[in-house]
Amino acid sequence: MRNDIVLRPLPCHFYDVERMESWLQEQAAKGLFLTRWGSVFARFRRAEPAKVRYRITAARLEGSLWENPPEAPDPEQQELFSGEGWQFVAGRGELFVYLCSDPAAPELDTDPAVQALSLKMVRRDARSTAVVVLLNAAVVALNMGMRGGFFWLGTLVKAPGTVLLAALLFADCLLYGVSGWLNLRRMTRQLKQGIPLDHNKPWRAEAVRYRASVLGALVLVVGMVAVAAGWGEPAEISADEYGALPFATLTDLTGSDTVQEKTSLTAQGSVLAPCILHYDEDAYIGTAPCHLYVDYYQTAAPWMAQRLAKELHDLKKKLAPDPVAIPCPAGVDAAYAYDDEGVFEQVILVKGDTVMSALWFGEMPNRTEDFLPILAEKMQGQS
Repeated sequence: MRNDIVLRPLPCHFYDVERMESWLQEQAAKGLFLTRWGSVFARFRRAEPAKVRYRITAARLEGSLWENPPEAPDPEQQELFSGEGWQFVAGRGELFVYLCSDPAAPELDTDPAVQALSLKMVRRDARSTAVVVLLNAAVVALNMGMRGGFFWLGTLVKAPGTVLLAALLFADCLLYGVSGWLNLRRMTRQLKQGIPLDHNKPWRAEAVRYRASVLGALVLVVGMVAVAAGWGEPAEISADEYGALPFATLTDLTGSDTVQEKTSLTAQGSVLAPCILHYDEDAYIGTAPCHLYVDYYQTAAPWMAQRLAKELHDLKKKLAPDPVAIPCPAGVDAAYAYDDEGVFEQVILVKGDTVMSALWFGEMPNRTEDFLPILAEKMQGQS
């Protein structure tokens, strides 16, 4: 038994009215009649092939974009159009689709200028779609880049694949939104000039580009899910298993009085940063508790390390808005520091393509300047 319900991918943006009408009419000539209009697919029912007319009109002439457009015309309008031979088929956002099988029935829209005016709400909806895409992209970017502050490059070096896929997906979605708006602008100008729409406009060439764009968006979403599912995620390892750490620990900074309570080390890497280490240490210096957090990056280029160091430093602006000037140790390219009156201290050192951020809370036996030679020596791989 054949299936009387058939799905077909849309050949163009649903705001590309001329091509959409032409495509629907060709489907009817093959025996497929529209029943529902979705974002990616249209649903058809099988019947005897027939030569019909499809027309796409504005769902409403005025209203607010904060209110949902009507799902169907009001009964009076349906009765009026039905009397002229036109049957309501489906709605999609700010658009309605009508079908007419009577070749002698008059057109729904006979005055191009009036039709242009009727598309006001449709044009507003198209503009808002493009704006929503931009706002969603901004929210995603903030979520990816916010970790106590803005951390754009840090996010990129950790997960360049995810960032690239997200950027491509955003570009694809933005192109989709803008293309719909541009189609409406072109169509409106044409109507204002008194030129009626071409209801049999060729659609096949556009279908190749449009469907490739939709397929590309689906592939990008699948790729992002796959990356987020675990590709390149940090792996937790023990400090002993890793070997010699390229940064100083509390024991290195304070000597034998330090008793370690708990340590945690995670390692990951990417094309832009072959080595990324995150180290947490809880310890006692005598009887005073202290906590050390280290972020260590070996990046793909020295400029990247310099930029990343500034971002790591900016992350702590909320805790200590005023940086502390410290001397740059020998053999180190740049040094940054915060000292929040003994509550916490941070030192960031840059050497070549490597950046190291050490942040500690608690009572330390020496000043920040006293730790600089030790931090620099360990970072340079010296004993």
